[in-house]
Amino acid sequence: MSATSELKSFLDPVNDTIVNVKQAAKHYSVSVPTVWRWLLSGKVASMKVGSSRRTSIEAIARAFAS
Repeated sequence: MSATSELKSFLDPVNDTIVNVKQAAKHYSVSVPTVWRWLLSGKVASMKVGSSRRTSIEAIARAFAS
């Protein structure tokens, strides 16, 4: 699976805000390890970009809306 198709599988490129783990933690007022737990458990979609992980604010909201 290419990085582009992986990105499209969980992001709306027009409306989603892509963030790193630290930015996501700050946005949701949780710790960085908490965001890592969400990503590593598969609860929140993410993708690896270089040596870091990226997710979206909206992907986190969708994960906890259900």
